[in-house]
Amino acid sequence: MHRERVLIVEAEKETYGVLRNFLEDKGYEISIAATCAATEQIWRARRPDAAILDYSLADGNALRLVPRLKAIDASIPIIILTGYGSIDFAVEAVKLLSLIHI
Repeated sequence: MHRERVLIVEAEKETYGVLRNFLEDKGYEISIAATCAATEQIWRARRPDAAILDYSLADGNALRLVPRLKAIDASIPIIILTGYGSIDFAVEAVKLLSLIHI
């Protein structure tokens, strides 16, 4: 039986650990990436069913990463998390993530 795959993109062990444990308890198969480069590799190779991205990563940020991921496969739902949000960030993120519905 196929377990749905979720990609967690987060560098902080404590944060991704909480998400991983919660989602694994719900039956999801989890992949972890800590950088934009690793995220793209997993996105191409494993095609997750959904992704949760931290905004700030060592080699970039989610707003720059999302268009690259959508160019590979626009059908995969993405959630962006940040502890430093603003209205401008939220508007830009919604615009990028809405590309899936066009």
